[in-house]
Amino acid sequence: MTATKQHKKVILVGDGAVGSSYAFALVNQGIAQELGIIEIPQLFEKAVGDALDLSHALAFTSPKKSMQLNTKTVRMLTL
Repeated sequence: MTATKQHKKVILVGDGAVGSSYAFALVNQGIAQELGIIEIPQLFEKAVGDALDLSHALAFTSPKKSMQLNTKTVRMLTL
């Protein structure tokens, strides 16, 4: 039997108090290897800041985790 490695992606819609807490839990528990954040234009800069904070926090998680999370993974919601 061969083991398969799955690459898990999560898209977070909304980066308010609950969304940012959920994103932190995803990072802290190593649930996903890639995290995208979608936010409305008025809160876009906050979402970018949260993404940077989370990416910097990866260095302090134990065991070390690898996650794709940076300002390019944050998208602005336009209707």
